[in-house]
Amino acid sequence: MLLERFSDMMKVCRMRELSGSLPSKAPQLLGGPRGSSPLASPASDSEIEAAGRELGIEFPPSYQAFLRYIGAARIQSLELFGLPRNGLWGDVVLMNQLISIPLPPSCVMIGRDDKGSVFCLDTSSWNAERECPILVFNQGKTGVRIAPTFLDFLVRLILG
Repeated sequence: MLLERFSDMMKVCRMRELSGSLPSKAPQLLGGPRGSSPLASPASDSEIEAAGRELGIEFPPSYQAFLRYIGAARIQSLELFGLPRNGLWGDVVLMNQLISIPLPPSCVMIGRDDKGSVFCLDTSSWNAERECPILVFNQGKTGVRIAPTFLDFLVRLILG
C-alpha cells in the first residue's frame, strides 16, 4: 500500500523512473513520529483547495499531487506537512499558523527536520508550469534555494 501510493503519485508527476526505485529505497527512508504511520491519508481536492484558500495560495501541481496521493509523510528525519486526517502532526495550515521563526510572507512552510531546518514553498517565484522553488531556512537564517520544484525536492529526498 505504502509503495503503491508513492508510485501512483510519481506516475501522475511523470516520474516513472523514481517509482521503479521505490521498493528498494522506501523501507529505510520512511518512518512516522512516535511509532505512527509514516504516511497520512490522502486529501480530497476540496480539502486541498480549502487549505490553499486558508493560506492564500494555490499549491503547485506537484505538491497537490503529494497531498492527493500521500497526505503527509515522514521521510528520514524530515516531516513533510500536508493534510493528514489521522492526526494533527504535519497539518500544513496549522503548522504555518504556529510557526515560531520569522519567514518572508511569500514562504509557505511545508516541512521541518530534527535539526531545526524549515522547508518552504517560495511563492514569490513561479515557473511556466505553476511550480515554485523550495527554500530551506536553517535556524532562522536567510533562505537558500535547494530545489526548483517540490517534485525535485521529493526526488532528492528519496533517491539521496
